[in-house]
Parts: sequence; C-alpha cells; structure tokens
Amino acid sequence: MTDQLVRQHIRAILRFEEEHDQRHEDLLKDYEVKGHRIVSGGQTGQDTWDVTDYRTGETIVEGDGGLEGYAKAVEEHGEMWLHIDPITMHLYDIPDPATPGLPESLCEALAMWVRDQASDEDIDQVLGG
Repeated sequence: MTDQLVRQHIRAILRFEEEHDQRHEDLLKDYEVKGHRIVSGGQTGQDTWDVTDYRTGETIVEGDGGLEGYAKAVEEHGEMWLHIDPITMHLYDIPDPATPGLPESLCEALAMWVRDQASDEDIDQVLGG
C-alpha cells in the first residue's frame, strides 16, 4: 500500500511541476504579447548592478552607483521592462500536493527528491517505467 502511495505522490508532484511550468510560461507570454520585456538581474557587487533579459541572459544595461544608479537606469531605459520576481512570485504560493495516507514529512521529502535530486531514470525506476 505504501509503495502505491509513494508512486501516486511522485506522479502528483510531476503533474504539479508541469502545471507550474505551464502557468509560468503563460504568464510571461501574456506580458510579452503586451510589449513588455521580462528582465532579471540586480545587485552584482557592493555598488554594481546589471539588468539582463530573462529569456536570453543578454546583459541589457549594467553599471554602478548602487540602488540610485540602478533606479536611474531603469527610469531611463526600462519603461516596458518587468522584473521576473514580482510577476511570478504568486506562482509559488500554491501549496504542493498532499497524498492522503502519507505523512506530510514524507510528501515533502519526496517533492524535494523529485525536484532537486532525482534523475529521470531514478523516477522511472521508482514508477516502474
């Protein structure tokens, strides 16, 4: 019984991750269709910073002057820029799936294993595929 529940939970985590990735991609496309450029970056040193294109990793602008220099560059160049963090932050508020019959701590450990440690081959082996 526990083996079946473990496999069921792993499948639920895999579905959850696929759905999360799709929600993430749909959200970015919605902004991009409206003409926004999704950016990343920020502080790279004590007073240095950069802004990169989230999709390509291309450095768009970089400089120094701390937060003041960063804010000035964003004001001058970034009218249609949106930083990745605030637009996707709410996607991480969705709780992981739980599988009735498995302890919460095991569900959490399996989710961490699937996301951070398991290879596709490891997962296939456990799922019997």
